[in-house]
Amino acid sequence: MMPTNTDQLLVEMRDPPDRLLGAILRSLSRPLPVSRPWGIVRTLLGALISFGFLPLWIGIKRQRNLAAAAEQQLWHVGEWLRLQQGQSAGEHLQRAAAKLRSGRIWLTAALLISILLPIYLLAFWLGQPLMRDPMRHYAMQDGHALPGELPAIMRQMGNWYWNGGLLLAYLLLWMAIKMFERRLFDFLRHFNDATRTWDAPVQLPAARRGLGPLWMLTALMLLLGGGWLWGLGMMLAGALHKQTIRLTYEQARLGLLQSLRRLQSLWHPRGSWAVHCARLRCGAWLPAAARFCPRCGKPTGQWMPLSMQQV
Repeated sequence: MMPTNTDQLLVEMRDPPDRLLGAILRSLSRPLPVSRPWGIVRTLLGALISFGFLPLWIGIKRQRNLAAAAEQQLWHVGEWLRLQQGQSAGEHLQRAAAKLRSGRIWLTAALLISILLPIYLLAFWLGQPLMRDPMRHYAMQDGHALPGELPAIMRQMGNWYWNGGLLLAYLLLWMAIKMFERRLFDFLRHFNDATRTWDAPVQLPAARRGLGPLWMLTALMLLLGGGWLWGLGMMLAGALHKQTIRLTYEQARLGLLQSLRRLQSLWHPRGSWAVHCARLRCGAWLPAAARFCPRCGKPTGQWMPLSMQQV
């Protein structure tokens, strides 16, 4: 038989590292990988070149991405708590994380409006017979049509449809963002209930409404300057989306990070990441059970001869 090299064995740790918690902490230590929200200038320029539709489409897409990324991140927090505390606590958190995407019904409705409204307006302004017949009903007087008033009424009705449809779509987007905020608060409350014994609560962020002063001033300018009622909904949704990414979720993420680090210090005193690499100009954090540095490959000294093992 070929001799086997048993002179070196990996030292078994009495408290093995919690790799799932280490991955969660690294994930919570950096912002979500989502696109940055639009500011006032970009939102206004996008609305002017697209008749108000481009910020709506961008907002729907980015809110979907935000909800999906947050659900994935927070679901793993619930999974870790399930492994630590049992089925009940973890499942409550996982269900709360899954509800972060419950606002997609409002996003779907807003997307349908934003797709169907341009088609309807295009057919309306092209003067299809199907669109002209209802207008003739409003331009009748004593059974006779008034040809001079018919184009003006059609323009007025088209403006109403444009303003009303876009305003409704933006309000649906605003409701979807508020739903996401509400479900995020529910998750944090469930987390605080599950960890109340260890005194590691997460402070709930302040609720936002999207009432930024500059955003509201821009909405007032759109309303008074061009009669664009949908500008109010656009600025409300844009401001709330930016506040949710920059303030609400960031505060929740940092609060969860601090709470989980406290729980780590109580349950795993050594932690998942123990020391730095000793190699000059490297200094990477090393997992407690690592045999080699994941950055430079230097051995970490976790091997020892078999003769030094206690039998």
